[in-house]
Amino acid sequence: SSWSSSNSTLRVAVVSFISGGLVLWLFLALLNGSATNTTSGSVSGSTIRSNNNNSQQQKFRGTQYWKDGFTLAVQTLYETPFARFQIHKVKLDNGKNTVVNDWLWYDESDNVNVLVQLAAETDGNDDDSGKFQVMRQTKYGLTGPSYAVVGGLIEAGEAPQQAAAREVEEEMGLVCDVAVSNPNQTKHQNWISLGAYQAAANRGGGTTHAFWARGCRRTAPVPHRAVATGESEKQSLVTLTRSELR
Repeated sequence: SSWSSSNSTLRVAVVSFISGGLVLWLFLALLNGSATNTTSGSVSGSTIRSNNNNSQQQKFRGTQYWKDGFTLAVQTLYETPFARFQIHKVKLDNGKNTVVNDWLWYDESDNVNVLVQLAAETDGNDDDSGKFQVMRQTKYGLTGPSYAVVGGLIEAGEAPQQAAAREVEEEMGLVCDVAVSNPNQTKHQNWISLGAYQAAANRGGGTTHAFWARGCRRTAPVPHRAVATGESEKQSLVTLTRSELR
């Protein structure tokens, strides 16, 4: 998703993991024709079939979605540890027993997005007090440069807020937890959950957990992020005022 910016050539974009690369995987799977590796199984007594052209292909690390009484069969077209494309056979809840044989479904790993607000003394510059740090970047799915909040995938065993804190420290060299002496407070008081969202609820997708991290302080040099690992996309850190962010 994107927000309008005062600069019409730039858009503030929330990091999205439903990328053009994932769509490309789907079409490659469709174009490759018959499968060389076929497996079958069952959930709630119905069939799940997997078409895997690459015997070394890694399986999606998430769970299989199944809605009892409505999911009748599942066929996997292509999958990686982070994403999976399937065709579902679905019975519609319309009172007419209508069955759709080619319901397109995609899974992706759950992820986090974090709006980062700096503490007053960050970088020793009082002018940064209350300002927000974002990434200016290029994305394959956007035609021009954009601003994006920091984000990333939730690793196995991580709680969403743990993943958010890790991403902020890795990507920006910032820590947003604070030490407290009051036993009624916690060190996570600077973190505000903005909710969890599934943007494509009728077609799958992962859940995005959004956070607002306040009072963030620099604990390490700014990481060199000229190129996003594995994505070949340029990135640089930018500090914006509240009005600029809007």
